[in-house]
Amino acid sequence: MSSVVPLQKENWPKREVWEVLRHAWEEKEVMKGKVCSVQKQQEADQEFAVIQLDQVQGFDAVCFAGDFDEHQFKSLAGFVGHDVDVVIQEVDVEQRRLRVSRVDALKKLQSQFWENQKTGDVVEGRISGWNDNKQILYLLVQGVTTYLHLRDWSYGYVPNVKDFARLGNPVQVKIIEMNFEQKRVRVARKPLLKDPWENAESYYKPDDLHLGLVSMIHPKHGIFVRLQEGLDILCYPAKRLQKPTPGLVVTVKITRMDSAQRKGRGIIVNYPHGGDFNENR
Repeated sequence: MSSVVPLQKENWPKREVWEVLRHAWEEKEVMKGKVCSVQKQQEADQEFAVIQLDQVQGFDAVCFAGDFDEHQFKSLAGFVGHDVDVVIQEVDVEQRRLRVSRVDALKKLQSQFWENQKTGDVVEGRISGWNDNKQILYLLVQGVTTYLHLRDWSYGYVPNVKDFARLGNPVQVKIIEMNFEQKRVRVARKPLLKDPWENAESYYKPDDLHLGLVSMIHPKHGIFVRLQEGLDILCYPAKRLQKPTPGLVVTVKITRMDSAQRKGRGIIVNYPHGGDFNENR
């Protein structure tokens, strides 16, 4: 990227774009954008991300790897298509290019987070990673990496973090604990959800038929079918049916629901989309 070019009046973009750009540059305002490509500067042998800013059309925002994150990734390729926060460092009007820093944006957001947020606040985060062994999900909330225990994701059983966690996906969470000394923040999604067992008995009555999804086949306890998020019941297939596989859509006949015990039973009577149905068994 060439050196900064003075913003001469004859080079100004449209007035409304310029006003946004000038304010953002002068005030070091945090701006949102989407990574549209990752390229390599051959002479310096370093990657840079090209970012489309939401509020400034007609300019390419370039963020070099060193300004993208304090952690040095092997490649920025995994961030293509992700939304990011950046701060403008340099403006090149002739080339219609901006040099931006995600690191500076995260530092500014982090400072605002620790100053303004408190336990109990509801915030939006984006999934930034996970730890399979510890069953922990990491979310980036206003530049701060927070953690969420898998048990705090929903009321139901989630066998694998990667089954639902997609990098960059937005998630509404509640701040459960803030440790200012260690800079650690624990969040949870579960408190923001309605408990599906509250009205389970009145909605899922004996002999009713409902669609469900086979969520797990436990080697000891059997087949579990998810009727809705957080509501999984133990089921067994009718004799004429073969054993289903996880992820299969099934029709379940309710036999028992107990909201107090948070347990239910049912019979798998059909595979509406085909599945492993076998009439002759």
